[in-house]
Amino acid sequence: NRLFGRKLSDIGLEGTLGGAGGFEGSSTQFLKGGLFRSDKTVKTALDADIANPLAASVTLIQKTVSDYATALNLPVEQVAGYTEAIKFSTKGLSPEQVQAKLQEALAGFGDGLASQFADELGPFKREGEKAGDALARLAGSLGTVNPLLEQLGLQVFAVGVAGGDAASQLACNDDAGRIAAVSTTGR
Repeated sequence: NRLFGRKLSDIGLEGTLGGAGGFEGSSTQFLKGGLFRSDKTVKTALDADIANPLAASVTLIQKTVSDYATALNLPVEQVAGYTEAIKFSTKGLSPEQVQAKLQEALAGFGDGLASQFADELGPFKREGEKAGDALARLAGSLGTVNPLLEQLGLQVFAVGVAGGDAASQLACNDDAGRIAAVSTTGR
């Protein structure tokens, strides 16, 4: 039977993260052919209990990165067009291990999406900081520090990456804690 048959060699998941739908993909079975039979890959639609949460997660990542980019006055249109292919074997993996692989793919997608702003973020990234971490830090700092400065009647930082960096530096300084304490106590 090994001459004419096929044997299941691997199973996995492949698809595209990003785009309008968030995720498009399938489960795959790789069948190793015999001496007189070719190899074959069979693709089937993913169950909704896998595909829908994955698409929702990607959409949430896209929205978060878009919100951060908007806060820093970066070109948001780059977010909508970004996609990333994924493909990995699930053979012999437990459901928890498959989940970990999916989480790893989502994290990679998020960082790849944030890397679309690498030129703008580059001068403001800290050593060893990934693009997604820098984007979150800069936008989060700007969103936290500017309202405090406004409350105190002080000049706010400009909306943009440089303003986000200045706000981040202030937020990391002990003075930011004092500013926050003063703004909440009214002194």
